[in-house]
Amino acid sequence: MRLHRLDITAFGPFGGTQSVDFDELSAAGLFLLHGPTGAGKTSVLDAVCYALYGAVPGARQSGQGQTLRSDHAAPATRTEITLELTVAGRRLEVTRQPPWARPKKRGTGTTTEKAQSWLREYEASAGTWKDLSRSHQEIGEEITQLLGMSREQFCQVVLLPQGDFARFLRADAEARGKLLGRLFDTHRFAEVEKRLAERRRATEAEAREGDAALLADAHRMQQAAGDIVEVPLPDLAPGEPGLAEAVLTWAAVARSTARERLTLARGARTAAESAQTAADRVLDDVREVARLQRRFTEARERAARLEERADAHQEAQALMERARKAEAVAPALDLRDAAEAEHRSAATAEARARLALPDTYAGAGAPGLAAAARKAAEELGGLESARRAERRLGELTQERASLDRQEREDDDVRQDAESWLATWEATRADLQARIESAQEAATRAEQLAVQRDPAQARLRAARRRDQFARDAAATHAQALAARERATDARAHWLDLKEQRLQGIAAELAAGLVDGEPCAVCGATEHPEPARRIDGHVDREAEERALDAYQRADEQATADERRLGVVREAVAAATAEAGDAPTAQLAEQADELERHYAEARAAGSGLHAARERLAHAGLERERRVVAQQEAALRAAARVSHRDRNDRERASLEEELTQARGAADSVAARAAQLERQAALLTQAADAVRAAEDAAQRLKDADARLSDAAFRAGFDTPQAAAAALLDDAAHRDLQRRLDAWQLEESAVRAVLAEADTAAAARQPAADLAAAERAAESAARRLRETASAQDEAARRCAELDRLSTRAGTSVRRLAPLREEFDRVARLAGLAAGTSAENERRMRLESYVLAARLEQVAAAATVRLQRMSSGRYTLVHSDDRAGRGRSGLGLHVVDAWTGRERDTATLSGGETFFASLALALGLADVVTDEAGGVRLDTLFIDEGFGSLDDQTLDEVLDVLDSLRERDRSVGIVSHVADLRRRIHAQLEVVKGRTGSVVRQRGVQD
Repeated sequence: MRLHRLDITAFGPFGGTQSVDFDELSAAGLFLLHGPTGAGKTSVLDAVCYALYGAVPGARQSGQGQTLRSDHAAPATRTEITLELTVAGRRLEVTRQPPWARPKKRGTGTTTEKAQSWLREYEASAGTWKDLSRSHQEIGEEITQLLGMSREQFCQVVLLPQGDFARFLRADAEARGKLLGRLFDTHRFAEVEKRLAERRRATEAEAREGDAALLADAHRMQQAAGDIVEVPLPDLAPGEPGLAEAVLTWAAVARSTARERLTLARGARTAAESAQTAADRVLDDVREVARLQRRFTEARERAARLEERADAHQEAQALMERARKAEAVAPALDLRDAAEAEHRSAATAEARARLALPDTYAGAGAPGLAAAARKAAEELGGLESARRAERRLGELTQERASLDRQEREDDDVRQDAESWLATWEATRADLQARIESAQEAATRAEQLAVQRDPAQARLRAARRRDQFARDAAATHAQALAARERATDARAHWLDLKEQRLQGIAAELAAGLVDGEPCAVCGATEHPEPARRIDGHVDREAEERALDAYQRADEQATADERRLGVVREAVAAATAEAGDAPTAQLAEQADELERHYAEARAAGSGLHAARERLAHAGLERERRVVAQQEAALRAAARVSHRDRNDRERASLEEELTQARGAADSVAARAAQLERQAALLTQAADAVRAAEDAAQRLKDADARLSDAAFRAGFDTPQAAAAALLDDAAHRDLQRRLDAWQLEESAVRAVLAEADTAAAARQPAADLAAAERAAESAARRLRETASAQDEAARRCAELDRLSTRAGTSVRRLAPLREEFDRVARLAGLAAGTSAENERRMRLESYVLAARLEQVAAAATVRLQRMSSGRYTLVHSDDRAGRGRSGLGLHVVDAWTGRERDTATLSGGETFFASLALALGLADVVTDEAGGVRLDTLFIDEGFGSLDDQTLDEVLDVLDSLRERDRSVGIVSHVADLRRRIHAQLEVVKGRTGSVVRQRGVQD
């Protein structure tokens, strides 16, 4: 890679456009980049890095916290970096413009433009530049691929920061590892270590989880076994060796002991069952003897009670005998009672029937009453035709009333139809006029609706226009005030910055320490450091002023942006509403709305008017038809009325003769019907009373005969001996109960077993029951013990099987854990097999460090006149890790010592050799891309004249490879030794560059 030209515009301290011709500077091989502190030497290197990668070096980028744009640049000047270079045989031009806030072309305020990038390639055959890409991502990928280095590698290899390599020489292994890891991209090896550690933790967690489950099963087996196992459960934790074997051994002992206990429990239960069977048999025998003895005693007591009630039993037998004899007389008694009751009822009915008859029939017998009833029935039959005539006369009267009512209704219909039809023409004309008026109103409402929406839209736009105009005035005043505050803040910040730059030497001197190199010149001795004066402005004060200016500028920009938005809104609203006043537009819209509402209300009755006209037409047709039908019905009623009158006159004459003295034929018929019924009822009652008297007389004679034959003196005595059903059943039940009790007592006393049991001693039932209960309890206890032993055996077998399965499942997992843990320990440097405790990434970096030390030694020996050699050391530091040690071998003493023991000047040329060696190794790592342009930053002030000459000779030898080296330094002697120079001069309006070539 060779740089040709660099153009910087409005970048960092450069307010205008500055150009650097690297071809002219590189002609001598060495060129010097110098200038006062804060002028912008490092900004030139930052511009190169930004052009290639779109970002400045990482350390300076994180420390800036601000934009890349120059504060000295004019508002209309855009920040731009253009770099022309040759890489991999291709001549390219990269242009980058970071985002910036430019002034608006119209109005006030600023607008932000996005970042832009261009990549062009020079075609020598055509002599023109060809555009390749304008994409940030594509350009970045193309540059990175061509250079073969990331931005971090480029900053370490091309822009050699000597301070970083001086610290690298004095750093410990961990700090060296971080720097080398970034340069050689060995993070993949660290990722392998991480993945192995994660896999080890995962497999360890799985193994421990399996051990925990196995140990949990062991505790469950211990809980299931209880206290039967004398050997305690092994006290091991998950992950400890021998856990599986110990658990399985203890489980085998527990199962064996449980099976022995189960065999003993089964024998005890068998013995308890035999004892219970014998006890139950004895209990049954004792219970039977006790029952028979109790039965015999109860029978003797019952026999004694029967003896006490013997007299009452004989009286009951006698009473039952008389009742059986009286039962033979009972039918005659029932017959006589029935005859007497029938006689009384018949006599009462006869008296009641005679009371309803006239006095003329008081002494008449049954034949006379029957003859009078037949005569009344014959007269009633003669009135049937008169009844029919009377019913027909009533129907004719109702029919005449109906004809009169229909005539009145038809007269009302004709008069109503004539009255309605008389107004039909006027009604039709009025409805037609309403329809036409509503049609005109609806048409007018449609026309007004078209005008209504635009008027409302203009009114709303006018109101927005007025509101935005008021907001624009307030926003304009606010933006002016904010911009004034931003201008004042910028002036204040620039004043403070100028004051700080004038006293920057005192600020840098405050950080000097005796024996440590100066950050500016690299000297380790500081005889006369600058002193701070009163009113010195430090970096914190400048940053506060800058922060205040940035906040004020951002607020002013935001206010101006808001003002532009409000003005655009005013213009848009004015374009829509026009220039008419809002009040005038509101009045026009209200008037148009009122006319629209009136027309819409008038037009809304169109449908109703059409409906009323159609309904009126139907009503006219209905009334005309009703008028005609009423006339036809009136003509038909005339003949019907004449027929009705003639028939009514004939029926009234016939009924006058049939009614006689009664009000009507129906009344006369009712009189005859009642008279015939009373006479018939009286005749029947007289005959029934006579028959009942005869039956009572016959019943008395039969009763006397039956009582005499049954052995009773009188019928009354037989009736007294007779029992009712309830008394008879009760007496029979007592006699039957006596008989049953007497038979049962005799049967019990005659039983041989009962009599034999009665002769035995009293049975001890309580003792037999206690013995049986004791045997049953013993059986339950032994059965429970057997069940418990069986459950224990089953649970132990189940848990043992599960534990064996777990052990077999965990075996491959343990093997994998052991293998992964061994690999992870080796990669992490914690394993005993890794004697030097070197991590995998450190091992790879150690190989790289050996290459860097070998490449650096070639130049270091020339710079030190063959005295020093850099070597890699993998010795362990105390109890720490090894692998990234760096020592220097002193040829004068023959000893190897740490690089931290080098002096300031020795440290400089050792770090320079290391940086150049690292550049060679990284270049080879990147695919052998030539690095024809290098920059070395500071440190030359710590060298004496002879060493400086040797260092410059080494740098000058780089021209042998057609390289150019730029040295960034304040050392005045270098200005005399190196003729090609690039000077950065600072001023109040920004920095500028001055270039001097070899010819100058």
